[in-house]
Parts: sequence; structure tokens; C-alpha cells
Amino acid sequence: MMILKNGSQPLIWTQSLGKEGERNYLGVVLAEWDTIHPYVVWKMASDDGDKWETYNGHYCKTFAEAEETFKQETIGDYRSQMSWLFKRERKRDKNNVTKISRVSQH
Repeated sequence: MMILKNGSQPLIWTQSLGKEGERNYLGVVLAEWDTIHPYVVWKMASDDGDKWETYNGHYCKTFAEAEETFKQETIGDYRSQMSWLFKRERKRDKNNVTKISRVSQH
């Protein structure tokens, strides 16, 4: 269950594992906020993946504005995450091929 520690209601979010030196989990959330700015898009961080702290908010008056902000905030994160994932997978595949080759040579 996803809980924002500031008490706001999450509507849409993305999350990923943090890299070395970062919190365990990082993400972006579009949440309901208050009457002046009914929606907000925050970056978020968590140690356990359940309870999240929020920061760097973009406060929006309409859902459409918040949705567009969410898309803009997550596109770079998505590209970065995919780049990191592909590099990790290539390294893992290369290591597995090397291990298999060594085993088959014996």
C-alpha cells in the first residue's frame, strides 16, 4: 500500500529502485492537495516502498495541468531508468555468457 507521509491522497505514481547512495526507492506522484491547488506533482523517496516522503512540488489548479506535469517529470526518469536497466542487463548477460563458457570448457 502506498502512503504519502504528508497525508495527501496519491492518484498516479511511478517508482523505481534507488541507485547507490540514494534512498531505497524513488518516484514521482500526482496527488490531491488543497482547495487552492487541488493537484500536485512531487518527487518522492522511501526506505521501505510503503511510506513515502515528498519534495520538489509542482502545484496545479487542474487535473490536466497536473497530468501534463507528471508526464514531463516522468519521461526523463523513464529514459534514465531504462538506460540504467539495459546497461545492468547487458553486464549480467555478459557475465552469464562468460561463466557458461568457462564451465563448458572444463
